Amino acid sequence: MEKIVIELNPSRDKVEAYEENDKNLLKARVQLPNGEMIEGMGYRVEITLSKDAMLALGTSLIRAAHSENKKLNFWHLHPSDKDLISQNFGVYLHPKSCELLISEEDFESIYKIVASSA
Repeated sequence: MEKIVIELNPSRDKVEAYEENDKNLLKARVQLPNGEMIEGMGYRVEITLSKDAMLALGTSLIRAAHSENKKLNFWHLHPSDKDLISQNFGVYLHPKSCELLISEEDFESIYKIVASSA
């Protein structure tokens, strides 16, 4: 089993392993009730986490990134309600939340993406 050590106070001069190829991207979109996916700077997505949820979600994401099981590249989290309270990906989704979709995708480097979108 591989161990990963995360420095809590890293040096600003140190380049983390995930930063080396500039592919550490996150893409945020909004899905409308009709299923249409909207992306762009005119929209906002807000995620609010407790400190425990940050640790749980971060741990789950690290484990998923290093998993040999590539079938696990999409997660669908549903808000908790009185009939179904389930923890998925290390967190419980707040009852007043929207559904949350998390997926994995390989991107080009940020510099190639920005250059091609100009």
